Amino acid sequence: MSLPILILIFFLGACVGSFGAVLLEEASPKRSFWTGRSHCIGCKKTLVWYELIPLVSYTIQKGKCRLCRSTIPRWIWYLEWYMAFLWMVSAMVLSYAGLSYFSIALHIVVLTGLSLLVIEDIQSRMISDTRSMPLMGIVFCLYIFLLFVPIPTLLPSPLMALIGALIGMFFYMIQMILPAL
Repeated sequence: MSLPILILIFFLGACVGSFGAVLLEEASPKRSFWTGRSHCIGCKKTLVWYELIPLVSYTIQKGKCRLCRSTIPRWIWYLEWYMAFLWMVSAMVLSYAGLSYFSIALHIVVLTGLSLLVIEDIQSRMISDTRSMPLMGIVFCLYIFLLFVPIPTLLPSPLMALIGALIGMFFYMIQMILPAL
């Protein structure tokens, strides 16, 4: 994989990390991310385009709002770096394994969704259905798609995925039953 493509993947990963932070942020439950604009949590000022550049804006502004100087949570900056490196390293490893760009994109989508669920679990000690159900739907559609369109991928076969899901559900059920005993 060429260096310009890796740089593009790195930047796209940082952008997705920034968007993932918006999804995970619980600042304003009344605002929809579909219709609302990004704004400062402290002064409610709508952010302009140069304040929204992943990794760069946080560094230039030293982690503070330009207007009211309220602190921007550092975990957002870490999430942008994490996603950028996750995307870049995944693309490098999977391209080295000989996968196509389409297969690499499928893997990155699943890894990104799982990473956001893990971060949500770390932050709030729970995983909401509004975030986990769409990912389950995407993975389900992906496996149905792969049943009919044979694309070389590192994802397990549908039978192995079902067995893995059942084993995971078994451990989840144990976790739910043990405290009740």
